Amino acid sequence: MKSKWPDLLPVALMAIVLFSPGSGRAQPVPVTAPATSLLNDAATLNGTVNPQGVGTTAWFEWGSGFAYGNSTPPQGVGSDTNMVAVNGALTGLTPGVTYHYRCVASNNLGVVRGANQVFWSPALTLNGSNPMTNEYHVPFVDPGAIVSGLPFAIAAGGSNSLALKTDGSVVGWGLNNYGQTNIPASVTNVVAIAAGSYHSLALKVNSTVVGWGDNWFGQTNVPTSATNVVAIAAGGYHSMALKADGAVVGWGNNIFGQTNIPAGLNNLNLPIAVSGTVDVNVPGTYLLNYRTTNVLGAVATATRTVIVADTLPPVLTLLGNNPLMHERGAPFADPGATATDLCAGDRTGSIFVWGTVNTNGAGSYPLVYIVTDTSGNLAVTNRTVVVVTRPVLTGLAQPGNGAFHFTFTNTPGAQFNVRATTNVALPFSAWTVLGPVVESLAGVFQFTDVTATNQPARFYRVE
Repeated sequence: MKSKWPDLLPVALMAIVLFSPGSGRAQPVPVTAPATSLLNDAATLNGTVNPQGVGTTAWFEWGSGFAYGNSTPPQGVGSDTNMVAVNGALTGLTPGVTYHYRCVASNNLGVVRGANQVFWSPALTLNGSNPMTNEYHVPFVDPGAIVSGLPFAIAAGGSNSLALKTDGSVVGWGLNNYGQTNIPASVTNVVAIAAGSYHSLALKVNSTVVGWGDNWFGQTNVPTSATNVVAIAAGGYHSMALKADGAVVGWGNNIFGQTNIPAGLNNLNLPIAVSGTVDVNVPGTYLLNYRTTNVLGAVATATRTVIVADTLPPVLTLLGNNPLMHERGAPFADPGATATDLCAGDRTGSIFVWGTVNTNGAGSYPLVYIVTDTSGNLAVTNRTVVVVTRPVLTGLAQPGNGAFHFTFTNTPGAQFNVRATTNVALPFSAWTVLGPVVESLAGVFQFTDVTATNQPARFYRVE
């Protein structure tokens, strides 16, 4: 008798194995295959195992739930690198019960478990007595028989219930004010069910989802993105689907953000062991090896390559102002710059300055500062030196409210600040800084002192 349930249940196997570098050996790879020879209380479990070049034993874990609880006797599968068929015969099973099983393989590099599969045999119960007596010459009426199987899954809604039968059909009962227990005709070949407050969901063997019942918040309108679904869940007025690629889709009521899937949902809190070191003081290439193991014993590894290299240029800092104002005719002394490097340290002595300043000609002169570190990383910065003449005063005015305004001419692009005092005998450093001068036109500068109130005298200096 062939099991129908394995044909309905989508299964997937992800093999994560530990590889032994340089040996060509790794953990075994078990694959769980469909059960065969299903007849009343007996079945044969099947699978294949690749020993990966290491002596390996294999067996099956099985039982009426995901805890399994039973194992077949271990059997040797050798140390080849090809897939080897394994099987285990079961007897004394209960007809109508759904059984879970998986293929397990072990070698000295670890234990690996294959994907879960299920099987069931229908229970056939005769109606009437057996044996039964039929009166001679009276026509025989066969009372028949009943085929049954224990429900594969159940779900409880607000005031209704659902049951998934082993033949992939769904039964609903309880409150039906929104049709939540009226199973649609399309709900066949079902592998999972879920119930909300007043709506119901079913996941079919083709990985599609069907919803019915209350749809006030759109909770039964399955979005087009809900494809390749492997699991479903129903909240009060919203629905959720887990896709085969690990993505989660939510729809329906979102007043509390219950359908906004958070980032990092696939991240697991498993310990990660890291081996290897990185010497940041010695250039070179270093390897870090990462390893983690889940509760099934499956191991994942990854390797990171870290290249220690000097890639940052020195930090080049100008001393003094930029732009730098310089009076025409006066000797020019470059205030210079400093350079520091994370690896090479002080590189100030290696700074090269390109450019000249003609102190006898008013105008702007660029200076370029260049420095490299011992790895050849280059840093460049610029300074503009503006050679200026003494300002030529061209206008004075009192616009009102005690303000004082003056204009003057100088080299276009020059920058000036104004200081003021009521005591000209004070040292220049004690004068009050009023602020910068505005260049209204090329070479024409102006400044307004709005703080020049009723004072007997106030002196200004342009710098």
